[in-house]
Amino acid sequence: MKCSALNVDFNGVRFDPLGSTSPPYKCIKFGHTLENVRFLPQCTNLDRYLRDGPLANMPIHPRQHAFQSGRSTESALHQLVGRIERALDAGQYALGTFLDIQGAFDNTPLLSVQQALSERKVILAVRQWISAMIAQRTVSVNVGQNTIQVEVLSGLPQGGGLSPTLWSLVADSLLCWLTKQGVFAQGFADDGLILIIGRVLNTMCEIMHRLLQGVEKWCTARELSVNPIKTELLLFTRKYKPDAISPIFFYNQKLDLSTQVKYLGVIFDPKLNWRLHIETKCDKALASFYQLRSSVGKSWGITPKVARWMYAAVIRPMITYAAGLS
Repeated sequence: MKCSALNVDFNGVRFDPLGSTSPPYKCIKFGHTLENVRFLPQCTNLDRYLRDGPLANMPIHPRQHAFQSGRSTESALHQLVGRIERALDAGQYALGTFLDIQGAFDNTPLLSVQQALSERKVILAVRQWISAMIAQRTVSVNVGQNTIQVEVLSGLPQGGGLSPTLWSLVADSLLCWLTKQGVFAQGFADDGLILIIGRVLNTMCEIMHRLLQGVEKWCTARELSVNPIKTELLLFTRKYKPDAISPIFFYNQKLDLSTQVKYLGVIFDPKLNWRLHIETKCDKALASFYQLRSSVGKSWGITPKVARWMYAAVIRPMITYAAGLS
C-alpha cells in the first residue's frame, strides 16, 4: 500500500503505528510495503488508542467478559448464575442456548472488521493501516529445498495484541442486537449464551427459535458460522415434571435438550445443584495429584515442602475455580 507521510493526532498525542523508538510525539508513516515490519509494538499502541479513544466514547457491550479490564470467566459465571437463581427462586423457567462460533479468530473476514471499525468512528488512517495488516499477510512453509508461500485471505493474526479487540468489536453487534430483543445475552470471546426467562415454556421456545434465526442471519452477513452440533440447549427448572418444549431449529437441525452443559469450565445441570461439576473437579484434581507424585517423588517420596507446593499451585486452583457460585 502506497501512501505519503501522514501526521495524525490521537487525542492530542502523535502516534506511530510502525513502532519507532522515538519519543511519544510521533507521526504515522506508511511505507511502500508492509513487509518485514515488527507488528507487535504498533498493534499494542493501536489497541491502546482504540480503548482510550473510540471505545471510551462507544464502549464494548458490558456483557462481553473476554479481553475487558475487570472482567473474567468468573465475572461472566457469577452474572449468569445470578440470573438463573433468581428465576428459579421465583418459580420460573430459564431456557439457555450455548453457542460456539466456529474458528472465530481464523475465519473473521476483513469486511466485518472494517464495518466494526467504521461503526466506532475510527479515523480513516487507522482503518487503512489495520486493513493492510490483515490483508497483506503471507505464510511460508519450507520442506527441504522447497518453499510454499500462500496468501492469508481471512482471519486475525494469532497472538496479535490487536486481535482480541478487533474480534470483540465484530462480535459486539450480535450482543447488542440480542439485548435489544429483551433477552439476556452474554459473550466470552467465541463462546456465547442466550438466556430466556419466563413461565410459559412454549412462548419461550418460539422466542428462542426466532432469536437463533437472527443469529444465523448475523453469521451469514459476516461470513461466520456457528456449529449446530456444538450448540446445546438446557432448561433450568426446579419442577419435577417440567412442561414439554416446542421444537427449536438451528441451521435446519433440531436442538434437543441436554442434561448438562460445560460453559467456561463449569458444568451446569438443570437444577444447579453442582454435584456433577464437583465430582468432575475432584476426580481431575486427584488424577493430577497422582501424576505429580509419580514425577516428583520417584526416589525418596514427597517432602512436606513439595506437597504444599503441589496443593497450593495445582490442586487448590482446580477445586476452587468458580467455587463462589455454589
